Amino acid sequence: YNPGSSAYDLAGCLLKDKDGESWTIKSADGPTSVPAGGYLLFCRSNNSSVNGGLPNCNKVGSTEVPYQLGNGDDEVIIECDGTIIDQVYYTDAAFPDTTGKSMQLDLSTYNGDNNVGTSWCDAVDVYNTNGTSSDYGTPGAANKECP
Repeated sequence: YNPGSSAYDLAGCLLKDKDGESWTIKSADGPTSVPAGGYLLFCRSNNSSVNGGLPNCNKVGSTEVPYQLGNGDDEVIIECDGTIIDQVYYTDAAFPDTTGKSMQLDLSTYNGDNNVGTSWCDAVDVYNTNGTSSDYGTPGAANKECP
């Protein structure tokens, strides 16, 4: 999400964690500009069975993104030109961790610090149903209010 008043191009930025996993966002991988007030969704792969059935994926390159989010503890760091633009360090104990449900920021409790687990909740919108299970989240769109 880009809360700014002008578009922000992520081409050349790094998506990384503190353990050395990283991916350089390239224009060749698909759209890299996040419009003002808009969203941009990157997927691990174009293969829907690998990316959890995510719609509107902007990963159009031919290789899979080598960076993967851990289900328990991990970090998401966006760094552009050597400057950290945003980051969140999450843990199994302090953040929501429900299978099939993305974490989403709860704007009613958010105080400007992404690293506070109580500012996150399980996503409430279903975006993909596969057999007897569903995936929850709002890929490429605004989060709904947390319950």
